[in-house]
Amino acid sequence: MKKFSIALCLVLFLAFLAGGVSADVVEDFEDGVANDWEIVMGDWQIVQDVQADGTWGNVLKQTAHDQPQGGIGNAMVRYDCGYEWTDYTVEADVKMNSGSDFWMAWRSGVTGQNYAQWFSGGTLRSAWSGGGAWGAFGYSKWYWQYNKWYHLKVEIDGPIQKFYVDDTLMFTQNQYKYAYQGTVNFRTLRSFMTIDNIVVTGVDGCVTILDANVDIDPDTLNLNAGGVFTAYVTLPEEYSVEEIDTTTVECEGAPAVKTSIEDNVLIAKFFREDLIGVEVGDAVTLTVTGQLDEETFFEGSSVIRVISKGGKK
Repeated sequence: MKKFSIALCLVLFLAFLAGGVSADVVEDFEDGVANDWEIVMGDWQIVQDVQADGTWGNVLKQTAHDQPQGGIGNAMVRYDCGYEWTDYTVEADVKMNSGSDFWMAWRSGVTGQNYAQWFSGGTLRSAWSGGGAWGAFGYSKWYWQYNKWYHLKVEIDGPIQKFYVDDTLMFTQNQYKYAYQGTVNFRTLRSFMTIDNIVVTGVDGCVTILDANVDIDPDTLNLNAGGVFTAYVTLPEEYSVEEIDTTTVECEGAPAVKTSIEDNVLIAKFFREDLIGVEVGDAVTLTVTGQLDEETFFEGSSVIRVISKGGKK
C-alpha cells in the first residue's frame, strides 16, 4: 500500500474551527501533503481546484482506480490511524467527478468491516460491510450532480449514527452489530471523486498499528500437548523490537510467559493451555499483538495447523 507521508499516525494538529470547536484531525491539503492518508486502491493526488467555498486551493483528487478481476475499478483512501476510535464526528467536502458510486465509511477496520453512506446513481444507502458481506439499513432517493461540492457529516455515539448531507439529516441508524470501532475512508466504484476539508472531532487520540511479521513454531500445534509454543516477531525496519513492552504481548488471549531478543527479533513463548477460542484445522490463523507505547501497537499473524489429542482434528 502506498502512503502520502512517512509519518505514521500522529495526530495531525489541534485547530480551532469557526465557533471555537476543537478538532482532533483537520486536513485541508493546503500544505501539499496528505498527512497519514494511505492509498489502499487506485491513485490520489493533491491538485489545485476550486474549493467548496469558491476559492482556489489544494484538494485531494482521485486520478486512477484499480482494475481487479472482472474489470470493476476501485479506489480508496484511508486515514492510517484511528483503528481504536469508537465515538466521533467526521465531516468532509466531496464531489463526484464522473461515474455513479462512492461512499464515505466510518468505524472502518483493517479487515474491511465498516458502516458507510453509499451514493449509487439516484440512491443513497445507509450500509454496512463485514465478514465478506454487505447490506443496507435503508434507502433514500437522492440525485448527485457532477462537479458540485457537497458537505457530508456523520455523528457516531455508541449505536446511534446520524448522517447528514449539506446539514440535512438523511439517516439515523441504531446499530452496533457489524463494527464497534475504526477509522475513516473514502471509496469509489467505477467512479472518480475529489475530497477536501476533512475534520474529525471527539476522538480520544490516534494510535499506530504496525504490521508485524510473525512466525509460529511448531507448524503443527497440538492443543492437548503440554509445554509452550514460540512466536518470532519482527517489526517494520524503522522500529526496534526492544521498544516493545513485553508485558503486553499476547497470542489469541494467551500472555507471553517468556521473551527474549535476538537479531532484532522478539522471541515470545506462550502456554498452549492459555489460548482462548482457538479451533482445530489445517489452516488456522493465530495473531500476536502487543504495544510499544501509548500510541503505538503491533499486530501480526501466522497460519499453522492445529490439532487435538492424538493428532486428530
